[in-house]
Amino acid sequence: GKGDLSKFADHVKSRYHVRFTFVEAAKAKRGKEKQFKSTPLSNFASLSQADVVVSNLYRTWMPEDQMTVVKFVFTSKPVVGLRKAHHGFQNWLSADQEVFGMSYKGHYFPKKGKKVTLSLAEKMKNHPLLQGHKPIMPAGGLYKHINQAKDVTPLILGGPEDKEQHPQAWLRENAKTGQRAIYLRYDPKDLRDPGVRELVIRAIAWAAHRDLANLKK
Repeated sequence: GKGDLSKFADHVKSRYHVRFTFVEAAKAKRGKEKQFKSTPLSNFASLSQADVVVSNLYRTWMPEDQMTVVKFVFTSKPVVGLRKAHHGFQNWLSADQEVFGMSYKGHYFPKKGKKVTLSLAEKMKNHPLLQGHKPIMPAGGLYKHINQAKDVTPLILGGPEDKEQHPQAWLRENAKTGQRAIYLRYDPKDLRDPGVRELVIRAIAWAAHRDLANLKK
């Protein structure tokens, strides 16, 4: 939740010359006509000013005027998505493909007694993003992801041991626009883990083409 994200922001600000602004929206609920009620973003003006967007928005419904800006920002600026980011908009369901280059297809619910595994992608073990990283099982389990775009590179794979392993973290350098986006299945609760915190910090820097060494205090 926001508490964990706030603590993460404080941790990063204590080490690097960075600034965070929180932009929030509630999960959309259906009204009497079974239509979703809009859930406008707070601090909306800050979104366009961001150098990097770190998102964990969950099934919001953007007002039309905000959605125009949201789509532009999320498809042009560097984006780091945490757990819920690829299903963050009920009125932009294709955001998973358009932004992150993968389709979200829900949870894995392995049968009782079946082991769920999580491991670094073999070809990316030595990538600077993953150096020293030991994957932990994210809060809430793992997700199914399909329809991988050609410009997506998996970082972490996971799933039931007797099933196909699906990407749980990946990076994308958009072949058409050059935009960098990275998705990490980790939940804000997982930011309490030092290894996850470090990975997310590296992800933010990677997405923004920034060298962390130059941002240190």
